[in-house]
Amino acid sequence: MQTISNGGSASDTTFSGNASQILEDGAQSENTTFNDHASSIVGADAQMSGNTTLNGNSVLTVLAAEDNPTQQLENVTLNNSSRLQLLPTESNSHEVMADTITMNGGSIAFGHEAGTGYTTLFTREVNGSGGNLIMNGNLAEHNNDQLVTDNMSGKYNIHLNNQDSGKELPAGALNDLIVVNGNNNATFTLDGGADQGTHKVIVDTQKDPVTGKTVVVLVTDTSQTSRTTDAVMGLASAPQYIFDGEMQALRTRRGDIQRFDQGEGGVWGRYLHNSTDITAGAGSDYRLGQNGMEIGGDKVFDVAEGKLSVGALTSYSKSSVKQRGDSSPVASYGAGLYSTWMSPAGYYVDGVIKYNRFSSDLRTHTDRGQLVKGSYDQNGYGAALETGYQLTLGDGINVDPYVRASYFAAQGKDMALSNGMKADIGTQKSAKGELGVSVGKAFEVRSVTLSPYVTAAVEHEFLKNNIVTFNDRYTYKNDQSGTLGKYGAGMTAQVSKNAQVFVEADYRKGNKVESPIMANAGFRINF
Repeated sequence: MQTISNGGSASDTTFSGNASQILEDGAQSENTTFNDHASSIVGADAQMSGNTTLNGNSVLTVLAAEDNPTQQLENVTLNNSSRLQLLPTESNSHEVMADTITMNGGSIAFGHEAGTGYTTLFTREVNGSGGNLIMNGNLAEHNNDQLVTDNMSGKYNIHLNNQDSGKELPAGALNDLIVVNGNNNATFTLDGGADQGTHKVIVDTQKDPVTGKTVVVLVTDTSQTSRTTDAVMGLASAPQYIFDGEMQALRTRRGDIQRFDQGEGGVWGRYLHNSTDITAGAGSDYRLGQNGMEIGGDKVFDVAEGKLSVGALTSYSKSSVKQRGDSSPVASYGAGLYSTWMSPAGYYVDGVIKYNRFSSDLRTHTDRGQLVKGSYDQNGYGAALETGYQLTLGDGINVDPYVRASYFAAQGKDMALSNGMKADIGTQKSAKGELGVSVGKAFEVRSVTLSPYVTAAVEHEFLKNNIVTFNDRYTYKNDQSGTLGKYGAGMTAQVSKNAQVFVEADYRKGNKVESPIMANAGFRINF
């Protein structure tokens, strides 16, 4: 390692391998070359004069000055994967001055992590084929690293580390990343985009018609929503599908009651598993995985026109909203009442009312890997009414056409996220109609009555105005309206006089929803 103290100097020096150099304040190094993984640290009042060349993976670290810096760099050339690191000595904004920087690859990395101080690089000229500019910012507070030069050419890729990315850009304010006072022949791209508030930001090169300066600024691209926005939209729409998953499993209970003698009542339990791909508002796609349990009990009464079953149930399910490699869990606790009337002629009416409590924990990452968290609880209410007819044919075959209507509403909630975003989730509602048919056949195998069946149905969602507002500025709709087809198969087995077991698996597909598998299995024990 070479250390040059105040007043000392070195010239025509080459560093290779892992060799290193330190220039203390007042020191100077002239015509210096760094190869391989060699490195140098330049004090705020030191100078790299002449030609400084960085090759391979070498690193030149320059400590930025706080006030009125002298020229620390004369002519610097970055090749290959080398890096010029500009480092503030404290958590304040500092400056570095250079004459000419030539970039044929390599990177200029500005400052500390976002939010702990920013750096401005002043140069006379930046040229070469181009390279990477790694910059930091707190765009919502109008703070960021900056490059100011008289002339610039080449192709540059800007990598922006942004703090508080959930807040919107200040109205009417521009974040100048690069200012070219004279001739600009450079082009710029933003590496992978950057989240800022509801949307992503992109770079825009603008020319001031009065001063002639070229500025590279960040502007909101309203055609692209941020990852946080997508996560909120998905989580906001999830309760209606979680509730629906529980209700879909519950409706098969009607077949159990109708096909077999229920005695004076009974208790039952059911496990459910659902996997559903959903397109929510603003193009937010996610997969909902749901696993849960329902238990209940009922009493059967003989009435003048048939039988009436009245019961109560409770439910619990754990779901995950999976999106872009992240997973947000939702716990659902529910309770409800149900009743089924069955006539001797085969007609039936089945009704359910249910309350759910949802606990949602949002977990996602920005494009730059920043973890974003938020949580909220909300209440949900719903009901379903189904009526149909069991047509009994010969050889134990049953054909059951039915029509069903359901409604659900999840309480609106305000959510504050860890990245500064605010989301106002309005009441999320669902109103569906369903028309279907079930065909089954009963037969006995070794004293066990088996009843396999298949189902087919068409379902339509009518509501489309479930809104979510972000940062009191942008509003999107979770429009889940549309028609889908449902297909399934199941089996109920009367294993003893008072005991049944059952299983069902379904598939459904629409333009916004596809469930590769919706399955449930359970038991019933009669009194």
